[in-house]
Amino acid sequence: MGSMRTRRLGTQGLEVSALGLGTMGMSGVAGMPLMYGEPDEAEGIATIRRALDLGVNFFDTAEVYGPYTNEILLGKALAGRRHEAVIATKFGFTYSIDNKIAGLDGRPENVHKALDGCLQRLGTDYIDLWYQHRRDRSVPIEETVGAMAEQVKAGKVRGLAVTSSKRSAAIPELPTVNEALGVKDYELIAYFAAFAPAGTPPDVIAKLNKALNDAANAKDIQDKFSALGFEIDPGPPEALAQRNRRETAKWAKAIKDAKIEPQ
Repeated sequence: MGSMRTRRLGTQGLEVSALGLGTMGMSGVAGMPLMYGEPDEAEGIATIRRALDLGVNFFDTAEVYGPYTNEILLGKALAGRRHEAVIATKFGFTYSIDNKIAGLDGRPENVHKALDGCLQRLGTDYIDLWYQHRRDRSVPIEETVGAMAEQVKAGKVRGLAVTSSKRSAAIPELPTVNEALGVKDYELIAYFAAFAPAGTPPDVIAKLNKALNDAANAKDIQDKFSALGFEIDPGPPEALAQRNRRETAKWAKAIKDAKIEPQ
């Protein structure tokens, strides 16, 4: 076993290795399974087990990675060694029949369904850190967090978190570009440009990347994308920053109100 420093993560009692291993690259994501090339399960499992041997105990996966196959891969790799690992995984998307991202779902009934699925795929009876991957703004955050908190109280989850909920003041949400690229749920145009789904015209990706790389600020991004035929209105950066603070405060309050005790 390697020697590894640890860090306290958040306020819910989790302690993790100073280095973690994100496993998304071992399977790609929904709609883009070959994002990182052809998956090699044997190599992925060997990598995870080698990380364990070196003292890494923090592993990050998600339902959307694959989808589903990444959690299965991590579960196989940790078989017999679950007690050595801290598993973080995420939920929140819905999928089409061909396993592409179709939308978001933060309803309590999906919270329960999603957790049951990830527990089965990971081959475990608890998750150390469970994220809402994207905020579903059609559902009050208190309802989503309340349902997640029930899982903590039931002993199925140790800690809760949210990820990818903020919008950059410098790179605002661009729904018209989103629509043009056929991606409904990714929130940052940097993501659209770098990880547009297969079939997106290469010249469009090249133009988007160039515009991002050349842009100096939010107004410059707006001008450059407008020149490419994408009309956008990001709003003032101050308003975006305030919205981000409000969203973060809502999530923090919902966690506090759920009265989740550190595990």
